[in-house]
Amino acid sequence: MVNILILGAASPTSQTLYKSLPRSGNHCVYCLAQTPERARPLGVISIPGDLFNNAKIQEGIEAHSINVVVGVVGALAFPLQALLAELKRLGRARLATASDAGKEITKLGFIYCSGIGVTRDSNKPDEDIFPIGLPNSRKPPAQRISWLPKFEQDVVDVSDVLAVMVMRSALVYGYAHPNWSRFFKPISKAVRSGATSVSLPAEPHSRPGLVHAIDVASGLHAAIDKLASVSRNHLYPVFDLVTSQESMRDISESAAKELGFKGKVKLVGVGDDRMAKAMCTSINGSSARARLILGWEPKKIGFVQGMDIYAKAHAASRSYQLTFLSWLLA
Repeated sequence: MVNILILGAASPTSQTLYKSLPRSGNHCVYCLAQTPERARPLGVISIPGDLFNNAKIQEGIEAHSINVVVGVVGALAFPLQALLAELKRLGRARLATASDAGKEITKLGFIYCSGIGVTRDSNKPDEDIFPIGLPNSRKPPAQRISWLPKFEQDVVDVSDVLAVMVMRSALVYGYAHPNWSRFFKPISKAVRSGATSVSLPAEPHSRPGLVHAIDVASGLHAAIDKLASVSRNHLYPVFDLVTSQESMRDISESAAKELGFKGKVKLVGVGDDRMAKAMCTSINGSSARARLILGWEPKKIGFVQGMDIYAKAHAASRSYQLTFLSWLLA
């Protein structure tokens, strides 16, 4: 049984991963939570603490003999750097203890869920095996996450004491993913008000790479299962997870149609909205290595294709949130 600690409980991806790992029968799953009550809905074992408390994380890893730590925590520069330093220290200590006893052990594992958008903004075909940060690398990433390429490289560079992997997901959709609220919410508001047009913070010609939350979770599951093999064989430990490339124009107009908006959809550019800028990063990527090496088999292909489900799921989720808030304030 492999003991897995997942950092990041709020995202649709991590919640899907919490369900799939125990279902396989091969993993015992832990999460970091400030109280046991917050972890109870996830159906996994909680470790007291939060991402800003490395002492608690260290205690949890040692007390529960954690084999692999999975970071699904987004772009949090300060705690991630501190976390990596702590994991490196723990990994080195484990190897030293085993070496003193004349034993060989599997390295402590760390898998970080990053994003393809940290590496390039281009419609040209690209791949994940080309190292980032070189003079001839692709166009720099959106400013909001410009520090992430260095962090990715920092993760790769500690492979001497940790078994590491960086899983770069494309722009995630599905399960009413909150990232898309900045597009779907104005459309829903325009429908209710009877407006004849709606302006959205998107670049008209952008074509982001996309992947469903379910498939990101299955990619992380595959990464956990293949981590020791990738580390032992010294394979380049960076993998892209992408299933389609679709235009923001098609996505926005399809969402408007499914939400019942009859007016004109205007893509007015991202302006100073850094999140929208990151979402409009054009990516023509490939997940061939993830399929071949990790055995990843994505199931959901195409955002626009299933927009009748995804847009209405967002609307239903928003309605539920407002109803729940009204109940709390009553």
